[in-house]
Amino acid sequence: MARRDLRRKAKATKLRRLETLEPRVVMSADPLPMLGLHGLVEDESVMTTHSDPVMTTHGSAPRLSHGIVESEPGHDPRADFWYDSGSALGGGADLGERIEQTLYEANGMTGQGQVLSNYGFTGAGQTVAVIDTGIAYNHYALGGGVGANYRVVGGWDFTENEANFYDDGPTGGHGTHVAGIVGATGDGQHSGVATGVDLVGLRVFDDAGNGYFSWVEQALRWVHTNRNTFANPITAINLSLGTEWNSSSNPSWANLEDEFATLVADGIFISVSAGNSFTNFNSKGVSYPASSDHVVPVMSLDPNGALSYFSQRAEYALAAPGRYITSTAPDYSGNDADTLDDDWVSMSGTSMAAPYVAGASTLVRQAMEFVGRTGIDQWDIYNHLMSTADTFYDAATSTNFKKLNLWTAINTLMPTDDYGSTTQTAHNLGTINEGAGAGPLSTVSGVISTLTDGDYFRFTAGASGRVTISAADTTHELTESWQAWGGSWSTNSSGDCVLDVVAGQTYTFAITTSDGLGYYDLSIDLESTFSPIEWGSLTSQETRTGLSVSGEQWYRVTAGRSGYLTADLAGVTGTASVAIYNAQMGALTSAGSRVDTLVSAGQQLYLRVTGDSTAFSLRTTNAVTMSGAVATIYGTDAADAIVFGLGSTSTLSLNGVTYSFNGATYSTYQVQAGGGSDTVTLNGSSAADAVVLQSTLARMTSGSRGVSVFGAESVTANGGGGADRAYLYDTAGDESLAVTPTLATLTGTGFSLAAAGFAQTYAYATTGLDLATYSDSAGDDWFIALPQYAVLQDASASYYRYASGFDAVTATASAGGTDWAYLYDSTGDDQFVADADGATLRNASDSYSNTARGFDNVFALATQGGTDRAYLGDSSGNDYLSAGSTYAVMRMASGAKLQANLFDLVEATASTGADAAYLFDSAGDDQFTATSGSGLLRDNAGTYSNRASGFD
Repeated sequence: MARRDLRRKAKATKLRRLETLEPRVVMSADPLPMLGLHGLVEDESVMTTHSDPVMTTHGSAPRLSHGIVESEPGHDPRADFWYDSGSALGGGADLGERIEQTLYEANGMTGQGQVLSNYGFTGAGQTVAVIDTGIAYNHYALGGGVGANYRVVGGWDFTENEANFYDDGPTGGHGTHVAGIVGATGDGQHSGVATGVDLVGLRVFDDAGNGYFSWVEQALRWVHTNRNTFANPITAINLSLGTEWNSSSNPSWANLEDEFATLVADGIFISVSAGNSFTNFNSKGVSYPASSDHVVPVMSLDPNGALSYFSQRAEYALAAPGRYITSTAPDYSGNDADTLDDDWVSMSGTSMAAPYVAGASTLVRQAMEFVGRTGIDQWDIYNHLMSTADTFYDAATSTNFKKLNLWTAINTLMPTDDYGSTTQTAHNLGTINEGAGAGPLSTVSGVISTLTDGDYFRFTAGASGRVTISAADTTHELTESWQAWGGSWSTNSSGDCVLDVVAGQTYTFAITTSDGLGYYDLSIDLESTFSPIEWGSLTSQETRTGLSVSGEQWYRVTAGRSGYLTADLAGVTGTASVAIYNAQMGALTSAGSRVDTLVSAGQQLYLRVTGDSTAFSLRTTNAVTMSGAVATIYGTDAADAIVFGLGSTSTLSLNGVTYSFNGATYSTYQVQAGGGSDTVTLNGSSAADAVVLQSTLARMTSGSRGVSVFGAESVTANGGGGADRAYLYDTAGDESLAVTPTLATLTGTGFSLAAAGFAQTYAYATTGLDLATYSDSAGDDWFIALPQYAVLQDASASYYRYASGFDAVTATASAGGTDWAYLYDSTGDDQFVADADGATLRNASDSYSNTARGFDNVFALATQGGTDRAYLGDSSGNDYLSAGSTYAVMRMASGAKLQANLFDLVEATASTGADAAYLFDSAGDDQFTATSGSGLLRDNAGTYSNRASGFD
């Protein structure tokens, strides 16, 4: 093999020095200086995790240690630390350079991040065996437990010959750290190389940190025996341990070769730390077992990409990140004081580089299997990693070495894109005809080779109907995802792409991935099922009832006007949705219970209803047009309810179908009511609005925006707040006006006009017999009535109701407060009739009549000329009359007061109760005439006459 050829050229340099391991929880960067030489043990190859010299006799293997380093050159070993807020920094010249390297940064060095984002490879389906101090399997980033349902699926403790291999020795933590580099699933900063692999922990260091080659040998045999025991086969082994040895060949005491050879024959990749003793030997070579012909030795790289000063090195070894690596640690040896298994520590050494390559081997194997390679063994992976590695120069040995480039290794294995990746470069399938496989190709085979890959295809429909595109025969982890252009499409319950097509039209579809990569075989089937129901040209709004659907149903329509087309469903029993398509079967909307699109008059369109419903109604609305700054809504020939809302965003609604318009774009709105008895509601803005209401035209304005209503039978305007005004005008017929503090309604034959919530309303009557009624508020109100007009308002003037030209006005005060009525006469002969039930002032010809009922105080004033008469009646209580030459006042027992001023003749009549009358003379000559039932006081000139009848 190429690797063996390289290794035979290396010269062995053998020193009896043990590769050292820092026993603390967190390691500093480099080997401790001035370590003494370890001797050789007599009869057993011993491994240790501490640095005390152990003397042995010559002839046996030296003691093993982990491939991590203890401290930087020239540093006091007591300066080793894990940096946190409670740590005290030790001395040393280059402490400032001891910066932790997260796994994220290490992955960035090798391109692992690119591999993950482009291909999603995680080593899934494989297991890596970590032969070390055990694994703290309860660490959350290692799965939080052990067994078939966890990341750590099993293992063995060869130091105590038991199943519990937990990394709990006083000098432990090393195996947990190594396992995290292989495959921790930490946050973005601490994820390992292969986060999808399972892990096996094989403990070969005891609680004192000692170990034996015999335990390693047993562990290797265990791997062979159990390589297919777990759900996913063991495909890689990591050995981050070694001896004080520096050579390209094995020592005479090497005793693991048979096991290594067996495992290589099994196809298992064996990654071994190269050793940390370069500064002891200052020549090329690696430690044992890294020197074995059957394993892959791994050198350590600094964060800058150079070889770590301590790393032993050889041309056939592969370099990977190994210095200042932050990875998982058991809670007892971690970097915080809590009891959570979430600790992370930093270590340096070839011990950290070896698991990086072990994890990388699983990604390469996964890529090789993806492209169809079989019988993959260690040398297939090693030779590919070396051939794609980056070459770099080492000044210490004047030698070029290789360092891992995982992105290149994976990228060179993966297939290139086989079909177009855009709609413009889509692969043309030609014409697809009816029947499975009747197109130019019965199947299309391809591969989704990156997570962002998409294969695009184009075809022409040979018939109208439905095309079903399936990719049932996918491989690996590919979960197909679809997208299509040119027509309506969806995915069915089987995950197939279903595309509705029209004969002669061209369509494009793409297959992508929603999870994983893989190969696919497309099957394309066209079934001609398209038979739309003809609905003809659309009117403003139509509702079709008694419809049903099972799967889909198509309706062909023609737009009656340019503007909005809306389709909405109602009364659905089951499920149903509707979408709008153009004549080319291109979807203009997505599917829903209501959909809208802009259309042109005469345009042919399709309505597609999908679902499963035994009954539903489908309403189409083609009633809104836009031209320039004008938006218009058209009513139907039936009774419509049309609503307009005025504001910065204005709304138009026809029978519950509402549209919104930007007030900056559309400033003028029109409502063209159709036949039937239509009701239009105008809702004002919060600003000062003005509305004019007539039987044939209504208009509301606010600033530069306004709406006009034509031909509506009933119009209601609602003020939106502010100083709003409403003007109501009658017709030539007979109308009635009803006024309250919040509402003014004018009704006539065939029409009704209402203004609600306006601060001021003005109603005008011109011809016909027109009547007005007023109702007061709960506060103090004033009613002022003249022959020409009448006004009702409250004392605080919060509302103002004006009516002009009405033949008869009646105001009723009944809601509380102290209410006043002022009735003024005309220039002709007027008559004032008042009693406890009300007061009316009218002229002799009945050209006007003003009535006040329930008011606390009623004043009638005859000031305009003519011969005016007042008739005052009492209540059922004790009332009294006070009358002089210019006035007459009837005070009721209830406290109400009726007063007539300047009337020529006043006649007051009492009926029940103990009533009294007081008649006062004028300054001139007066005459009083009394009988048993009445009394009359008047002046000789005839300017006034006051008669009281029936008073006690």
